[in-house]
Amino acid sequence: MVGFLFWLLTLVPASLFALLLYAYTRRFSHRKELIRSLLTNSNAIGKYSVAFRASVDMRSEEWRRRLDLDIEAYLYPIALSTVLTFGAMVVLISKYSQNALGLPQPLLLFVQQTPTAALAGFAGAYLWSLYDFTDRFRILNLPINALHGMWFRMALTPIVACFAQALIKDTFVPMLGFGIGMLPVATVMSWVQDTARQRINVNAGKEVEPLWEHIQGLTPDIIARLIEASVTSAAHLANQDPVSLLRRTNIEWRNVLDMMDQAILLTYVGPALEKLRPMGIRGAIEAAILYGRFKTSAGDTEALQSIEAFAGAIGVKPDVARNLLHNLFEDPQVDLIWSLWFDRAAVPSPKDQEVNPEQVKAPEALPAPQPPLILTQPAAQPGGSIG
Repeated sequence: MVGFLFWLLTLVPASLFALLLYAYTRRFSHRKELIRSLLTNSNAIGKYSVAFRASVDMRSEEWRRRLDLDIEAYLYPIALSTVLTFGAMVVLISKYSQNALGLPQPLLLFVQQTPTAALAGFAGAYLWSLYDFTDRFRILNLPINALHGMWFRMALTPIVACFAQALIKDTFVPMLGFGIGMLPVATVMSWVQDTARQRINVNAGKEVEPLWEHIQGLTPDIIARLIEASVTSAAHLANQDPVSLLRRTNIEWRNVLDMMDQAILLTYVGPALEKLRPMGIRGAIEAAILYGRFKTSAGDTEALQSIEAFAGAIGVKPDVARNLLHNLFEDPQVDLIWSLWFDRAAVPSPKDQEVNPEQVKAPEALPAPQPPLILTQPAAQPGGSIG
């Protein structure tokens, strides 16, 4: 009977990951239906067919893939986390009890040789993984990369803790191992790589700058969420599907659009983007509006002077600047971002995720958005600003 209770004790910590995933999928399905309901009534669905060749039928298999969680992809890291936790609990109980689990003697002798630093490192990684999972449940943001990071952290930290014990040789190494388990995986990997490079005298390769610092509103937490969603640079951000990005990161909807708007222009002008903000151009939509004014009013002196100032700020000739602005003006991604920004019946912010889809107002009950400019072909061209 005692042995059964100890085996049950090993299963409880391991089962928490599966239970949390089940609770997460139940809560996520509620928000998915809200997004589906609002997008069905949205004026922006047609823009998706142009920008991402998406179906206009929200019931299609394509939209199901866009909105649903890929449960099969989640099961693999959850299974690995469960197995690692179960194995660690077997080692922990067997090492500090009188073989309460009834392991064979050869296996028991092997288990008892496990360094304390390794167990402490695993404990830190496990507790941090549970905290991270619970926090992601709260904000409804659980990318698959995060789950893979959890099991990888639990597998990596015991090894790194033993590595640190061999280097430091201090009596406080178990506590250090516990702390290592709570560090980000990237930080732990970077420390191991830097230590190895110093030992064998190898220089690190040159990395391409992601240019995050040139986009307003990107806090370390937001950047971490983007990287977890496999968005590793401003150029990647500029080409994202905004609805898919909302689903993967759960960042405030208007912040998603604003960041993408800035990122699109950043891919064209680089760090010179910061010189354009005092001119009233924060992103691609404002730049496209400038070209729209130039195109519809050839005698608009203000537009001509603004284009010349734009050219001077980014260090090109006015003709080159007009070509750049023309490309932005006809870019379907820019048109989609504008449409979603002003379409009040489009995707909700995460704050609305607890609202029942039946309570969402139909678009007829909402005032139609008014673009600040009337262009020659407003249905196919941008006409608003995010700034």
